[in-house]
Amino acid sequence: MQSHLLQIWRNVNISIVFITHDLDKAIYLSDRIIVLKANPGEIAEIIEVPVPRPRSAAQFLSPEFLATKKRLKELIHPASDEKEDKLPFFKLTQVGDEVI
Repeated sequence: MQSHLLQIWRNVNISIVFITHDLDKAIYLSDRIIVLKANPGEIAEIIEVPVPRPRSAAQFLSPEFLATKKRLKELIHPASDEKEDKLPFFKLTQVGDEVI
């Protein structure tokens, strides 16, 4: 699907807006990635993809690709969110139960 979309883009030479939650697809297909905030319509950051074209599957392990993916993860899941998302821990045994 990704190769087909790139082929259409090369042949038609138009701008394409592609919406995805898949970071690898976003980097592979895009020249520019717009990351939105949780509030609708607010832009967190616009990232120019540094991976050179034409792109191949081998580039998924390139330093540029990995650095871009790391930055996207930082934007989508800030470090402060990790602490807030933890569920409380409850022990469901009675005092004195010998549960190992």
